[in-house]
Amino acid sequence: MRIAAIVLAAGLGGALVGCTDTTDPGLTDPPIIDEQPGDQPTDEPTDEPITGISMEDAIDIAMNEYGGTFMSVDADSHNGEATWSVMLTGTTDGDIEVDVSQATGQIVAVDGE
Repeated sequence: MRIAAIVLAAGLGGALVGCTDTTDPGLTDPPIIDEQPGDQPTDEPTDEPITGISMEDAIDIAMNEYGGTFMSVDADSHNGEATWSVMLTGTTDGDIEVDVSQATGQIVAVDGE
């Protein structure tokens, strides 16, 4: 049901103000977009941990700090904190393993090989 009211003001012509009754059976809800099967959350483990710092970011952080040549990177932990363990070779400190916090991007440990 649509309701229209005419409002007359002194010295003015008139204004039409309309409103819509939302209980009108002719009105419909917006369409629901079907989600794709891949969009559904799963309980399956993923290959990479969910982190704030990507593997690529961790490599960049380690290489910017120590130089050398990148060898490998693995998900690891240091004192209970999730880290990316970045292996570098040919740095001024030799071959090293740099642990980068997955949460903050801070270097939390460096071990020589």
